[in-house]
Amino acid sequence: MPQTGRASTGPHPLAFLALIGANVALAFGPWFVRLADTGPVAAGFWRVTLAVPLLLAMSLGCGWRPVRLGKTVWILIAVAGVSFAADLASWHLGILRTTLANATLFGNSATLIFPLYGFLIARAWPSRTQGLALVLAAIGAALLMGQSYSLNPRNLVGDLLCLFAGILYTLYFIGMARVRDTMAPCPR
Repeated sequence: MPQTGRASTGPHPLAFLALIGANVALAFGPWFVRLADTGPVAAGFWRVTLAVPLLLAMSLGCGWRPVRLGKTVWILIAVAGVSFAADLASWHLGILRTTLANATLFGNSATLIFPLYGFLIARAWPSRTQGLALVLAAIGAALLMGQSYSLNPRNLVGDLLCLFAGILYTLYFIGMARVRDTMAPCPR
């Protein structure tokens, strides 16, 4: 592979744009679930199923090949996969029973819960930059809650389903972090 003159450990020039684009797309997720002609769980199924060919092509294109994995890794992959599927089901059911803002906030609460796992269980303390990012994320979550700080009985079930989805998403993150300890990411 020809050298491009930049270190292979540095971020890709388009990484930040991809991050922004992914977050914008994620923000529209609950709205699209409400617009779907299928039920909420079926919408989650199709969101993943339609992405599989693209993800498989990208994986094969960057050199990934199936390898033998130990039993522990397969168990972690299975637990992470079931957690992710249950996360989607819970989140999509909750989207129909709460506000779009709460569905997005609670459904993606793993970004605040996963670091707690890192601090309390894995004993991994954040760098200054990571700590600042977590503080900003917490402030952003508080701002998103706005007037929703009181529990509305009409939205309570949806809020709880979306929060449960965030916990399941955290389990997915934990499982996949352990899998990544033994499997290399897709090479550039």
